[in-house]
Amino acid sequence: MGRQESLRGSGRRNTWACPGRSSKRLHPGRLFRNGPYAGTARNIPFHRRTASKLRTRLVTSLRISFESGELSDGKSQRDSSSSVMYRRTAAQVPSLLQSLSCQKPPIVGSCMKRLESILTIVMVCCALVAVGFYVRQELGYGSPQAGQSKPRRFDDWERVQVGGLTRGPVGAKVIVVVFSDFQCPFCRTFAKVLTQLEERHSGDVKLVFHNFPVSQTHPHAFSAALGAVCAYNAGRFSGYHDAVFERQDSIGILPWSAIANRSGIADSLAFLRCMDSESPRRRVVADSTLGASIGLSWTPTVIVNGWAFSGTPTVEQIEKVLK
Repeated sequence: MGRQESLRGSGRRNTWACPGRSSKRLHPGRLFRNGPYAGTARNIPFHRRTASKLRTRLVTSLRISFESGELSDGKSQRDSSSSVMYRRTAAQVPSLLQSLSCQKPPIVGSCMKRLESILTIVMVCCALVAVGFYVRQELGYGSPQAGQSKPRRFDDWERVQVGGLTRGPVGAKVIVVVFSDFQCPFCRTFAKVLTQLEERHSGDVKLVFHNFPVSQTHPHAFSAALGAVCAYNAGRFSGYHDAVFERQDSIGILPWSAIANRSGIADSLAFLRCMDSESPRRRVVADSTLGASIGLSWTPTVIVNGWAFSGTPTVEQIEKVLK
C-alpha cells in the first residue's frame, strides 16, 4: 500500500501515492487555492481529488473525536472497549479510501473510449473529403459536367458572341465562347485545353470570355471577374486570364496588385481603382444575366462554332466539330 499522508499532518500537500504506483510530487503552483478542494492538485482527476479530500476530513474528524473522548458515553475513549473497534476502523478507512482514489471509474473510461472512436471516425471522414476534393480539383473527376456526351447545336449562337472579353483575330475561323469562373477547377482545365487549341490553330482562334462567377461556392470569383474586366480595359486580358488560372490556389491570398503585376499591368494602383468602380461590376452582372437567360447550369459552358458541349471538352473533341 502506498504512503498515507494527511494533508494537515505532513505539511506536504502536493505528495500522494497509489498502490502499485510511484509517488508523484506535483508542482505547488498548480494547487487549488480556494474552494472545497483547497490544497489539492489541479491535475489530479476529479474523482481522485474527491476521495482524497474525503479521506483527509474523515480521518481528521475521527482523530479529534478519539482524542476528546466524544465517541463514548462520558468514558475515556482509550479505556473503553469501543476503543479497539475504533482503532481497527480508523486503520482501515485510510486504506479503503486510498484504493478508491486510485481507481478509474468504469463509466468515465467507457465514455473516453467512445469519444476516441467518434473522433477517429470524424478525422477519417475529413481526410476522405480532403482527398476527394484534391482529386476533383487536380484531375477533374466526379464532375457532373465532365460527361462525354455528343455536342449539340446551340440555338442562340449569334447572341452569345456579343459582349464578353475577347482575344484573338476578328476574322478567326474558330470562335470559342466560354462562360467561366476563375475559381472553378474545371475552368482551369479548359484554360489548358484552350492553350493547346490556340497552339494547334495558331492565329485562327478567337475567344469570347463571359464571366459567370458562382459566389455561393467560390467567394473570390466575383472579384477575379472584376479584375478580368479591368485587365481587359488595360489591354492585358490575355496575360491576366492565364496568370489567374495558373495561380488559382492563390486567389484570395495574393493581393490583386501582385496579380496585376504578374499579368503585365504596369499601373497597379489604377487597376485597383478600376476594381472598386461601378463600370466593371455592371459588365460582370451583364455576363451573368446572359448566362442565366440561356439556362446555364454549370461552368465552364463551352460553345465552339455554334456547338455546345455538355462537359469540359478536349482538343480532340473540339477538332471533331471543326471538321
